[in-house]
Amino acid sequence: MLNSVSPPYKICFVASSFFPAVVYGGPTFSNLSLCENIQSENFRIQVLTTNANVKSKLDVSTRINHKRKEYLSIKYFDETIIGRFSFDFFRNGNKYFMDCHLIHCVDLFSTMFLRTLYSRNAKNTIILISPRGGFAKWGLLKRQKIKHLWIRKFVSKHLDRIKFLATAEKEKNEIQDVLPNAEVSVIPNGIRNLSDKEIQNFKRKKTCFIEKYELDIKEGQFIISSLGRMHKKKGFSILIDAIRRLDFEFALVLAGPEGPETKRLLESIAKPNMDGVYILNNLATEDKNILLSFSDVFALPSFDENFGNVYLEALNLGTAIVASTNTPWREVSNFNSGLWVDNTPKAFANAIAEIRNKPNKFTTANCLKHAAKYSTEITNRMIKDLYKKLILSQTVNQKT
Repeated sequence: MLNSVSPPYKICFVASSFFPAVVYGGPTFSNLSLCENIQSENFRIQVLTTNANVKSKLDVSTRINHKRKEYLSIKYFDETIIGRFSFDFFRNGNKYFMDCHLIHCVDLFSTMFLRTLYSRNAKNTIILISPRGGFAKWGLLKRQKIKHLWIRKFVSKHLDRIKFLATAEKEKNEIQDVLPNAEVSVIPNGIRNLSDKEIQNFKRKKTCFIEKYELDIKEGQFIISSLGRMHKKKGFSILIDAIRRLDFEFALVLAGPEGPETKRLLESIAKPNMDGVYILNNLATEDKNILLSFSDVFALPSFDENFGNVYLEALNLGTAIVASTNTPWREVSNFNSGLWVDNTPKAFANAIAEIRNKPNKFTTANCLKHAAKYSTEITNRMIKDLYKKLILSQTVNQKT
């Protein structure tokens, strides 16, 4: 039973991994951004996570509760089996749920979620789940039987206290296809809109970027960029096949953390007639923004995205996008900020060519206008309103 329903509210944010574990890609930055933007005098955020970093452990202390911002603290628990289980969290996590008004969990299929669900101090607290694409067909393919059993045993029976937060209507539909009675709110990821001065500053660093990464890019050459972990899901092989169809001079820059597709992609660009294609390692935020700012188009033929932060990051720097129909970016056609097409080589090649041939249609201004829709000022307010609504609703339920 909560002792108080008036601010400040204590929010426990549960994640199996957290910043600076950037090797996990977009979700790491999304989770950090959300926590940093929401933390305030009225919303005290306590992150409960582990030191997992794929095959290694983060160099962070697991003995203290790290204070990152005035109202944002991060407790890293030691991961016993990396990516699977933290005995430290099972043994010591319960106390952090004391007087917690709401739990926001971003790892449904994890032992951290399971421990949270059955924590003694959290038994009456609503758990808000951000599936991060976990209900998409692509996400359910891996360990499909186990995941459906997990949902049946640990989720469907607790829908009175488990609620969902989707980043797009696409994701909401995917959740309710599996759990028709689930309560799902839709709030997109947000982004801090950049000023024109900031964007121009990134653009001015183009030459430094090209020299730093030793790219043979000529002045005036059409530049295509793409970002993401080197995984089949991102569809980079489709993009490489697509550029073979282009009949104009271009440069393609792919960048992202290594993954199972890295070796195959490197082999594919080593073939004849693949000059002007570059694969870089994961870029720091500054370099990523520089690349996106001077790109003529950002193209990613992903097989699935619950949201796709990187599309928004490109728009926020004034760069038109080509997104696949497996993503929720259909609305680019409403803003003339890009194209939403099938993730086939032909469709992507045609879309890239169209954006090159119609600069007066796919303008920087249109892209920035589209990005403004996702301003953190708007999305932060929506998240806070949802948090408050769920906190007050569980208080009413407890009284009745």
